Amino acid sequence: MSQCSFSFPFNGTVEETKEKIIHGLEKNNGEISFSDLTGTFTINHPMAKISGKIELNESDISFEITDKPVFLPCEMIKSEVEKFFVK
Repeated sequence: MSQCSFSFPFNGTVEETKEKIIHGLEKNNGEISFSDLTGTFTINHPMAKISGKIELNESDISFEITDKPVFLPCEMIKSEVEKFFVK
């Protein structure tokens, strides 16, 4: 399994973004556990499982993908996540 990491700015408050993350992951067959502004997540898909860490600060959100299929490029994951959070 491969790893990757990326971050980008988000709009809204930290709490709004945190709620958006939780709702988005649960809606897409995922799980997340937050402890203040950091957390771990897993997305279960029939074709692949993606796991990682997430960290929020006042203006940025950072993802570290710790477990993903080798055939799934980091740029593809980043692109899909950005569509959800950056508008």
